Amino acid sequence: MNTQRAALGLLLAALLALAGACASGGIGEAEEFGDDPGPDNDPVGNNNPDGNNDPDGNNDPDGCGESCTVGRFVCIGEDEIHVCRQTPDGCATFVLNETCAGGRICLDALCVEPDSCVDTDGDQHGLNCEGGADCDDRDPVRHNDAQELCDGLDNDCDGIEDEGSACDADCTDQQCDPGETECVNATSARQCRAGNDGCGIWSAPVACGEGQCDQGACQNADCVDNDGDLRGPGCPFGEDCDDNNRNRFEGNREICDGLDNDCDGEADEDFEDFGQPCEVGVGACTTQGVQRCAPGGATLICDAPPIQPRTEVCGNSQDDNCNGQTDEGFEGVGQACESGQGACRRTGRLVCNGTGSRCDASPGTPTQEVCDGVDNNCNGQADDGGVCTGCTNDAHEPDQSSFLGFLVARGASTTGTLCGEERDGADWIRLGRYTSGEMINVTIAFNNPGSTMHMEIYTPSAFVASSPRQNTGHSLSARATETNEYFVWLFPNINPEPGISYTLRHQ
Repeated sequence: MNTQRAALGLLLAALLALAGACASGGIGEAEEFGDDPGPDNDPVGNNNPDGNNDPDGNNDPDGCGESCTVGRFVCIGEDEIHVCRQTPDGCATFVLNETCAGGRICLDALCVEPDSCVDTDGDQHGLNCEGGADCDDRDPVRHNDAQELCDGLDNDCDGIEDEGSACDADCTDQQCDPGETECVNATSARQCRAGNDGCGIWSAPVACGEGQCDQGACQNADCVDNDGDLRGPGCPFGEDCDDNNRNRFEGNREICDGLDNDCDGEADEDFEDFGQPCEVGVGACTTQGVQRCAPGGATLICDAPPIQPRTEVCGNSQDDNCNGQTDEGFEGVGQACESGQGACRRTGRLVCNGTGSRCDASPGTPTQEVCDGVDNNCNGQADDGGVCTGCTNDAHEPDQSSFLGFLVARGASTTGTLCGEERDGADWIRLGRYTSGEMINVTIAFNNPGSTMHMEIYTPSAFVASSPRQNTGHSLSARATETNEYFVWLFPNINPEPGISYTLRHQ
């Protein structure tokens, strides 16, 4: 079991090292690296002419400026993967490694489909994964739903390591209470020490020397022990670097409490990150703090105050609800949309509207419903309200089958309605006098579902020209065959019950 734990520890350490963050910046377009022979006053070519190992005085002893961790992969933009490479001068920078193709995008340094789950460490958590977000996709023991363990890591990704009861060992069966002493026999004693889990274990017995053991302590006449830890001048457990504090003596376990517990001349030396900057939370919930001693002193804790998630806001490019994603749920913004119905329908684009999205198109204004196959009043129904219940003859009907029809001069127009079928619903329109060879041009506009209409041009004595039967507006042109009066004859081939409304224009 110990061998398996050790192997797991090495694996986790390797994964964490691979995921090491770039020191700061260093991410840009790919660069070409050439030789660096160095200037004349820099014989070793390391950009360090004064030999003080800090050429620009900016606390940059290697002269590399902003750098990155060699071997680290990152996303640049939507579809580029860059990798940190060492340059010939011994520094490091990011260069282009791969461009995602086929519509794939870069997520977590991988080329993936836009909506696919990105789970690098196989813990079922990551970007777009059903298991939820993952604050560290290189370590399977760390994700937003993980149980906090006593392992020096922030397993549940709340910015705090080993919090709660994670490191509160069950000491019900401990051997003793830390700090307790007892006589093993009349000539030796032992002391209770805290083990790695914080539970008490007995130390090996120590001979009292010339004195006897009584009431849990060696009664050496020459032992000076002011704090009761069995240590001091002439005492059986050895010297005491601080005989006024029983938590300080040589060989003691160092904890984070501001004291030199093991008497090696350093306080809290095992907690190198003490006082370093740290963060708590993700997205808009991220706050800054510094590493402080956790209660009990077994580990460090980030003192940054937590922030409660908010409702995700559309279009502000922030992770407002702190789930590791930005503007999720508003992927349709910018796509085409429609507003209104019938004749009022208008097209536009989806735009952000606070915590949601809306169509930026404004519906048109409804008009009175007429019999034309269109939903004029925009209520979802066309020709409703009884507007298509019958057909009323227009003023041209009395002149049908005659050449005394209604005169429409050149450049003028007229409207009418054809009722009945074929010639029973015909209209005659008088065009006036034309000279032989002149062009005669008429156009008609109509659009009644299921109808067709026909036009013919005549003189009082002869047929001149005709148009095909059509179900939409069309035109008819002819050259005058003689100098005479001319007429156009209109009649329906298929006429629905409501009739055909039309507009005729004499060009």
